[in-house]
Amino acid sequence: MLELWRGHDAIERLARPTFIEQWLVLYRECPWATPFQHPAFVNTWYACYRDSWRAVVVASFDDGKLIGLLLLAEDDGTLVAAGAGQAEYHVWLALPGDDAAFLSRAWRELTRRIAFSTLRFKYLPSTAHGDAVRAALRSQASVVVRRYRRPLLQLDAQQIQASFATRSN
Repeated sequence: MLELWRGHDAIERLARPTFIEQWLVLYRECPWATPFQHPAFVNTWYACYRDSWRAVVVASFDDGKLIGLLLLAEDDGTLVAAGAGQAEYHVWLALPGDDAAFLSRAWRELTRRIAFSTLRFKYLPSTAHGDAVRAALRSQASVVVRRYRRPLLQLDAQQIQASFATRSN
């Protein structure tokens, strides 16, 4: 079962202790969850930006258990992940293996119920999520996924110490 909540209704539902408990279970079971999908961050962000952004939430349930959660905000025809510019990583919560299917169902519900021109995720936490977006929304010609390489820097204490020991430092 898929539900879409907006505005004050969404804020009220997200603040219910029983829903927060389910949200935390899904958050812990979702290996790609970041602090930007945690109830403490999301509920605080919605409260701080309620005059600028309207909450939009897509929640999926199976026998009463929360199995998918897409936390968005809308303003003037644009949808963004909750947190907008204050959240580095934007992603949806779902059980492993159900991420693309949940996003596909959520997309159909969003396009059926909300008139918007843009849905923007800033950064996805892994390449696989870009692939999931493409798979879930493959029928949409306007979907653009840009890849940004962010290589990790390996630090070696001995190399750093040797570098500082040179005359140029």
